[in-house]
Amino acid sequence: MLQVYLTNIVHIFESQPLILFFVIILLSVFFADITTVLLTSFIVETKQDPFLLYSAVFISIYIVDLSLYLIGKKTATIRSSIQLPALKSMYALYLARFIPGLRFLSFVNAGRSGLSIYTFSINVTLSSFTWNGSLILLTDFVMNPLLLSPLY
Repeated sequence: MLQVYLTNIVHIFESQPLILFFVIILLSVFFADITTVLLTSFIVETKQDPFLLYSAVFISIYIVDLSLYLIGKKTATIRSSIQLPALKSMYALYLARFIPGLRFLSFVNAGRSGLSIYTFSINVTLSSFTWNGSLILLTDFVMNPLLLSPLY
């Protein structure tokens, strides 16, 4: 049901790339992985230019991740009954993207721990490209298993 609903939204704005760019940003904020998979199937079906559409997905994911980090930064001075160990490991931050439910805790904790925004941004960007790139390639392969055609 959700897939049909999201696919219909994307098809409505198919002929208006700039509006589609912002629609994809909004969808990605709420349904990041589902949007990436549906967007790939949409690109394969309609032969749209993937650069603008995937850029919208990555921008929205980065905005959400940065927001979680900034929430942690702002709440660093608030005493909490839950004491989490300081998250300053690049590998832990990178792997948090791949474990469901861990992203929220890890990114907020990274802000609370005083991790530099530069280190945070590099790790989040690399993990986003790895994770979403995997989703894109897997979806493209499933839609074109024998052809192995490129996305465009």
